[in-house]
Amino acid sequence: TFAARAEAQTTRSISFDELPMQPIDGLVFNGVRFGFTEKRRIANAYFSNNGPGVIQMYVQQPALSGNADGILTLMFLQPLSAFSFGAAVSNFSGRGLLTTSLFDPTDGALGSSTLDPVAGIGSRFSEALFTCTGAPVGSASLDFGEVEAPGQFAFANLRFTDAQISTVPEPASVVMLMAGLAMLCVLSARRRTA
Repeated sequence: TFAARAEAQTTRSISFDELPMQPIDGLVFNGVRFGFTEKRRIANAYFSNNGPGVIQMYVQQPALSGNADGILTLMFLQPLSAFSFGAAVSNFSGRGLLTTSLFDPTDGALGSSTLDPVAGIGSRFSEALFTCTGAPVGSASLDFGEVEAPGQFAFANLRFTDAQISTVPEPASVVMLMAGLAMLCVLSARRRTA
């Protein structure tokens, strides 16, 4: 058998000012495939769009932003060992709970976390910081809650570390390989003498 061992890790970030404004559904950038689906009405989201407008703690302009009546998905082309992001939901959009669901590289559910964003002073957006470390993550989905009025969300400061995985034989496998080779040598030597 073989064991997976993490080697050199690469930490990257997306600040959402790297590309011109464009729809994000299907966009692949810096190792992340973005998706956006609507829940009840026409929803859209854009890369390098205006964010909350005022300085927030976790979300600034430009940001990935759009209609909060959709679900944002992130598919990581390389499994991640850690990632974080800031997210904000407009205060006038109803209850802005942010639910983040995580999936392993084979799409198995790892779990979900619900954040209750906090409103900044004088801001029309409530925001939260999400941080994850641990099991390899292959994708994530963000649901911005049930919105009663058309509201907006903003997503920014995506930072992620992908673990470079290589397979290394376990010591027991090496011992079995050596024993097998020794057995072949003994059998070969017996055939020559016979």
